[in-house]
Amino acid sequence: MRKKGRRQRPDDDRDTMRPEYDFSKAVRGVTAARYAQAAVKTFDCVEKKNAIQAEQRREWKGLPDEEVRRRIQQRLETSKDPLARKWRRLRNA
Repeated sequence: MRKKGRRQRPDDDRDTMRPEYDFSKAVRGVTAARYAQAAVKTFDCVEKKNAIQAEQRREWKGLPDEEVRRRIQQRLETSKDPLARKWRRLRNA
């Protein structure tokens, strides 16, 4: 027995593109440069961490270790930072 082939419907070649998606008058690459410029934002986590640690070293320079620990704990207890909130939950558990 011969397999029936898929018949092509006569209306398969009709245009199904919606008018709002018609890119026939589009210009290629108009926004590519703008997109590329926006996509090049760099954020280096290690650089940011080093900057924060350097700032803390300057702030705590000359303080005894106990005072540094007290200030860190005070910041953790009063901060709204998600990491500080987690620290408080773990400490109180």
